[in-house]
Amino acid sequence: MKILSIDTSTIVATVALADEEKVYSELTITSNKRNHSERLMLLIEEALSSSGFDIKDVDLFSCGIGPGSFTGLRIAIATIKGLAQSLAKPVIGVSTLRLLAYNMPFASGIICPVIDAQKDQVYSCFYRWTGEGLTELRQEAVYSVEELIKIIDNQKEQVVLLGDGIKKIPSNTLEEYKEKIKIAPISNRMPKAASLASLSLDLVKNGLTMSYSDLEPNYMRKSQAEVQMELKQRAK
Repeated sequence: MKILSIDTSTIVATVALADEEKVYSELTITSNKRNHSERLMLLIEEALSSSGFDIKDVDLFSCGIGPGSFTGLRIAIATIKGLAQSLAKPVIGVSTLRLLAYNMPFASGIICPVIDAQKDQVYSCFYRWTGEGLTELRQEAVYSVEELIKIIDNQKEQVVLLGDGIKKIPSNTLEEYKEKIKIAPISNRMPKAASLASLSLDLVKNGLTMSYSDLEPNYMRKSQAEVQMELKQRAK
């Protein structure tokens, strides 16, 4: 089964084409300008052409559904929906936090992906590799940095951090907890479409595919525009 996986939930745009045996291609671009809408289809076309395949050869599409950048999530989901609908193929939506944790296969200890949620907050979750695979230890949530550090400090083993939310943690805090907190290598720190493809293929085995029409983002909280609109309505 050939799967095309994409993620644009952060400043990284990443695309991969893979199946159960190999990763045919993976392209990743990091851009602070977040111009994913301009580059995503070009990355998809390059991933396919460099592998010698056509979009019609893809059997399944997957993408990160959040949490993350609201705009980035909409770009990826709209793209996957359009491709899947036109080809009548199934899709899989994957938590961006779980996707990040999948970058650390069979790591010992606790894996803690952290995504920038703006407003001095981060999205995070805690995972561990067990005999049953990647197991969620704590539900996905929005934390202040202080709250997250307190939770990490209460763990009885080492915690590996990865994701763009690491930059929200003061360097002196990381130094203070250096015996408890370890930072993932830069090569594994951000979303990788190859990891998404591998995770998606695992989910296929559990029958977790869906129709493109059922694919929705997981924003985890309201956008700033929605908050402002509610405030204006209350003021009337």
